Amino acid sequence: MLADFGTQMIPRTVRDLGPAGAFDACYLSPEQVRLAMTLHDYDDDDAPPDDASVPQSDIYALGALVFHSLTGSPLYLADTPWETARAHLYREVPPMSRLAPGLPMPRGCQSLIERALAKDPADRYPLAREFADDLRQLATGRWFLAQLFSDTETAPLRPATAPPADDPAPLEPPLNTEGQTVGRYVLAREIGQGGMATVYLAYDPATRRRVAIKVLAHELAQLPGFAARLREEAETVAALEHEGIVQVYDVGEHAGQPFIVMQYLPGGTLAARLHQGPLSLRQAAQLLNRLAEGLDAAHRRQIVHQDIKPSNILFDEHDHAFLSDFGIAVASRAIGGRQVVGGTPRYMSPEQARLLLAPRAANDPITPRSDVYALGVVLFQVLTGRVPYDGVTISEIAQAQIEAPVPRIKALNAHLPEACQEIINRALAKDPADRYAHATDLAHDVHDLTRGRWYLRRIAGS
Repeated sequence: MLADFGTQMIPRTVRDLGPAGAFDACYLSPEQVRLAMTLHDYDDDDAPPDDASVPQSDIYALGALVFHSLTGSPLYLADTPWETARAHLYREVPPMSRLAPGLPMPRGCQSLIERALAKDPADRYPLAREFADDLRQLATGRWFLAQLFSDTETAPLRPATAPPADDPAPLEPPLNTEGQTVGRYVLAREIGQGGMATVYLAYDPATRRRVAIKVLAHELAQLPGFAARLREEAETVAALEHEGIVQVYDVGEHAGQPFIVMQYLPGGTLAARLHQGPLSLRQAAQLLNRLAEGLDAAHRRQIVHQDIKPSNILFDEHDHAFLSDFGIAVASRAIGGRQVVGGTPRYMSPEQARLLLAPRAANDPITPRSDVYALGVVLFQVLTGRVPYDGVTISEIAQAQIEAPVPRIKALNAHLPEACQEIINRALAKDPADRYAHATDLAHDVHDLTRGRWYLRRIAGS
């Protein structure tokens, strides 16, 4: 039985993309995603666009539900709700046979699902009953006979037997990099992509150096006054000029899309290095010390990163670590003081997780101690090879950040000293007031532990 029509008359609540909120990003239609992005331009009392909600949106959600039921995997699931939502705009429907190779899948099943999940509402089934009838006939083998005698043309579909691409489709159409320029910068190739931007390697002829250019999502440019505020806040980050933070060189706009020009670091990410296994405690201490100093420098400027994770920690050719991607911090401030859900669930602080699950509730503010928590998660991961809290769904991970006790770190790495647990417990305290006040306080404790001074301090009572 279908329940919960509580949001059907309130289109603007589609802004709530938390899995426990009004809408789960895994089941949003493309038109609902566009509405969610457009609604940043509206106050709560304003009317949303008239064409944002159509019956075919429910057909799409039903198709996503059937896809999930058959494969055991959501149609799209990224690190954050917004990345998941944007996937509905640009990614093709994954081949179900690839996600569930052991499941006997009737021929034609992919075609039915793709019709229900067409990006254009006009290409979907007009009625849920027709989708259900086709599924029922497919299950009994009668669907193929119905196709032979059908006088109606179905929307053109990608063949179900098409081989899967080696790489997932981008979340939005990338720039054509062949001979293209962004401002004065000559693009070389795409080197990364996330929920808010695509990153390109480029050459700056004025300074004769390689740079990284982050081209932000087109939807952000539509926010009133965003470009001007983006420049102001990017300049704030650029003014940090700390050796542990990726430098920002320039900010501008190209073809209606804001871009930020940053220092290019060829040494890869911490995430890639962790594929080789955990770090030693001494290596972790060296890494943490450099990052913590940069983070405290940002906090002194009232900039909270909000997305500290291994993929945002880069290395140069000399193996020096840098904290990168203040994109959420910049965008959150540039949107105009609105409390914005930022971060990646596995690295979110409990207060970020609560904001994710209930954006409209009264939540604790996001403060520098939220970054200290995320740095503690990174420390836990570099020492053990895994994050402290994981799960199948975004809401499950977020709930664990809020409620689950800190795991026993020695159960995952028996070579660590017992004192590591006390440091981790403090860094990952549920209450921000119980955490380290500064990132460098955490780094100093880890460094002292490697030198034996941590125990001496405890004996002395300091």
